[in-house]
Amino acid sequence: MANRTKYKTKPPQYICNFKFCLGVSRHQIQFPCMPRPPRIKDCHDPGIFRSLFASFGSQGFLIMILCKYGTSLQFCISRDKEWKEYHYGFKSWRMLDIVDFYGKIFVLTDYSRIGIFNFRSCDLNFMELQVAPRLDICWGNSIRLVASNDQLFVVDDMIIYRIDLSRMEWVKVNNLGEQALFLGHGDMMCSKLINPTKWGGQANCRYGLFFSSKRCDLNSFNREEP
Repeated sequence: MANRTKYKTKPPQYICNFKFCLGVSRHQIQFPCMPRPPRIKDCHDPGIFRSLFASFGSQGFLIMILCKYGTSLQFCISRDKEWKEYHYGFKSWRMLDIVDFYGKIFVLTDYSRIGIFNFRSCDLNFMELQVAPRLDICWGNSIRLVASNDQLFVVDDMIIYRIDLSRMEWVKVNNLGEQALFLGHGDMMCSKLINPTKWGGQANCRYGLFFSSKRCDLNSFNREEP
């Protein structure tokens, strides 16, 4: 987008046939079939599951599927070629989102708790963070974990929090400065904080990207602007 160069790629078929893309690569990485695929009732339902694809160096590539309706977290490492599953079905909380941040898998729950998932021991350890807000879980599909610019954010619609890991606290972000947040709606779209002014975009705002309706909503953090 910065130099107006166009690229084109043809991904596999849509998730109705349970073939989908996670991340971008110059070659194909073959994973074994999932023993318990997520229940897909509607191909356009953004609340079915969240997915993650990450590289872990010599350990290989990691693919992780968060099935919110099935209350489980399934993952597979390319080197092991074996699917494992973390069950949390009857606990009083549920997972909202997952993200890869500095080689660790961070998990956000509906009780404003953030944990680090250990895929070796298949366990979740929660961090003791201060000033944790109450998230609007009625709109849980719009609550996202965003790892960008060496920072970890929680986005609750138009409210943005930065997770300060040095002070172990939530910090509300009221101004993005020269940056803008691109927030994907649904499960297959990425979220990132970038500088849009270099290609004529607007800074200090949130771009909401909606794949199904092919539209983009723009919300400014400047009170003087609509």
